Amino acid sequence: MDQKHQNFSDSSQKWKQRGLMVWTVIGLAALFALALYVLGILGQAVELLAIGAIVAFVCSPVTNWLEDRGVPRGISALIALVLTLIVLVGFLILIAQPLVFELTTLLRNAPSYASQIGAMAREFWQNFDTQSNPAVRQTVELAIQVLEYQLLLVF
Repeated sequence: MDQKHQNFSDSSQKWKQRGLMVWTVIGLAALFALALYVLGILGQAVELLAIGAIVAFVCSPVTNWLEDRGVPRGISALIALVLTLIVLVGFLILIAQPLVFELTTLLRNAPSYASQIGAMAREFWQNFDTQSNPAVRQTVELAIQVLEYQLLLVF
């Protein structure tokens, strides 16, 4: 009788440990989901705070330099912010034209790129198909044809 009680006690202890482990995992998953939910709500506020911190970090040396030269702190902060915005807009203007040109070229040539990729894949299969597995080859060729067709529809 004592042996049965001991076996039952060991088995009961193992099940308690397993249950504790399962509920720990469930609790951690719930905490993770809650953290993601809270971050989703606060994400925009945190993003704005981060942008503000970066702008303040960039403007601070200019503000301090102007203040050392006798300009009031509020006016020097405004001047630093305006100068930062001017530099940012100038940078975007310099970058925008080549970026738009490259993007339009890429989009215009996308169908030919898709055709080239399809041809390269077919050539690869012809040169290196040692398995002679027609099902895999047919699936890959079908996927390539579908991608080529979708790119042609989009562009």
